[in-house]
Amino acid sequence: MPTMWLMIILLAILTSHNALADSLTAKVDRAVVGEQETIQFTLTHDPQISTGTPDFSGLRKDFDIVQGPSRMSNSRWINGRSSSSTEWNLMLLPKRTGNLTIPALTINGQTSQPLAIKVKPMSDAVREQASRNAFFDIQVQPQPAYYVQGQILYTEKLYFKVNHRDASLSDLAVEDARVEQMGDAKQYTSVIDGDRVGVYERTYTIQPEKAGELVIPGQRFQATAIVQDPSYPYTNRRQMISANTRPITLNILPIPAQYPAAPWLPAEQLTLKEHFSADPADWKVGDPITRTLIVDTKGMSASQIVLPDLPQPAGLKQYPDQPEHQDIPSSSGVSGQFQQSIAMVPTREGKLVLPEIRIPWWNTRKNQLEYATLPEKTLTISANPVHQAIPLPAGPKQHSQAAAPANQSDLQQADELQLNTNQQTEWLGLPMSWWAIAGWALAILGWLAVILMTLKQSAKRRHAAPSNDETPTSNQWQALQAACKTTDTLAIRNALQQWVMAEQPLGARNTEALAQQSETLKGLLQQLDASLFSDRAELMRFDGKTLLNELTALRKSATATSRKRAADQSINPDQPLYPN
Repeated sequence: MPTMWLMIILLAILTSHNALADSLTAKVDRAVVGEQETIQFTLTHDPQISTGTPDFSGLRKDFDIVQGPSRMSNSRWINGRSSSSTEWNLMLLPKRTGNLTIPALTINGQTSQPLAIKVKPMSDAVREQASRNAFFDIQVQPQPAYYVQGQILYTEKLYFKVNHRDASLSDLAVEDARVEQMGDAKQYTSVIDGDRVGVYERTYTIQPEKAGELVIPGQRFQATAIVQDPSYPYTNRRQMISANTRPITLNILPIPAQYPAAPWLPAEQLTLKEHFSADPADWKVGDPITRTLIVDTKGMSASQIVLPDLPQPAGLKQYPDQPEHQDIPSSSGVSGQFQQSIAMVPTREGKLVLPEIRIPWWNTRKNQLEYATLPEKTLTISANPVHQAIPLPAGPKQHSQAAAPANQSDLQQADELQLNTNQQTEWLGLPMSWWAIAGWALAILGWLAVILMTLKQSAKRRHAAPSNDETPTSNQWQALQAACKTTDTLAIRNALQQWVMAEQPLGARNTEALAQQSETLKGLLQQLDASLFSDRAELMRFDGKTLLNELTALRKSATATSRKRAADQSINPDQPLYPN
């Protein structure tokens, strides 16, 4: 029996490897390099292979292979699943400046993607200092103009020709500006006049906080070098080496006068797009659809983005969620993505106009004002039998018409009664209208007394501990319970929306907010959406009972929270209403 189980386990491992598609991935440590600077190139095959080596001869067209290829195999076991890979590492030296390409490589039937490499000419500062043991090369990204809150890309390269220790390198700090390092520092080698030189590179973004003169202070490096004594070839001696840079001064401009009254957004690139959770062409009254606005930026953090106030079209309710920000730092600066989800529910059928959305931003590359826009959309909202309006009861005018006399004799009797009433103008010396007012006043006081007694009894009942944990049942909850016992996913979705809008458990105003209450509930709602919108038949089988159990637990929790809050905020009935 143990042998059989061992065979089953081995078979499962083998089949799990076969189930995953093989892949061959290529990557480099830097896509933009300087002349005579090396590149670390890694080729990864997933899963691990025991034999074979890719043909790297195609690299020699544009690169010299300085080191490698070195091969390394990796195996991992995470959460009961095994994974493995084989890596080849090479150090490449570009043969020329300009735009180069690392070609696609092939092994085991898999092909990697080609990689574009940009090689910049060696700067004059590097050539002038090539004879020194240590020196800096500082590059500030050129722009037509530098603006307040705009991103300034600062690249610092420290070159060293000798081995050293006890190194000290100053940190970059700029007054009246926000400084952020882009990723980890990089270390590689370069070749200057035939000598191999080590390079330590750091990249920062500098964001000025006010207009005027901005001073980027000079950097300082100091270390103890181990150098060979020319007089004694077999002995080494210690020598202090250092490198310094001069401060850099930039003129920071304020927000341009032609910029509109809107949030200031200086960026190299900014685009606006949208996504709907369902096709708006099939929109019906009462059906919620989530509209997601996505703003992609380059050269600006997503946290700087503030959307303008969205117009409120007639016949549409909108419930915006909290926006999401994501910043991606790289050697070329910060790229960001801003997402704003809005749950929208049409309240009437017919034409619905989603107005145009315009976001002004300042193009720092072209030094001009531009707009990211979403055009106006006209949609047709269809009637929904599930959300038909309930007819209202007749108003006071309709009731008076229904109660009107049906024939001429009744009209005559009504006129005579009104005449007699008008003739009785006094009783006991007072006008009849005063007695009528007094009667109505007594009646109103009596009703107020009854209402106050009822409110007092309700307050006492609220202070009394509940006898059980039962949750009051609403019509929407009953409909949701009935729908979850069927296989009709559309009925489940509609009933769920009606219940959330009616009860708002734990403050959730829509199904998107409801999904954030627990990971289990989030997964169930994703399965429900998948069963509704997927074309695959196997996804149509949705377990409504499991969803109902999760919602029942959530509903009990919401009710308990509401009772506790009411108990904490209620007034003691024995305490005077207006204490001294």
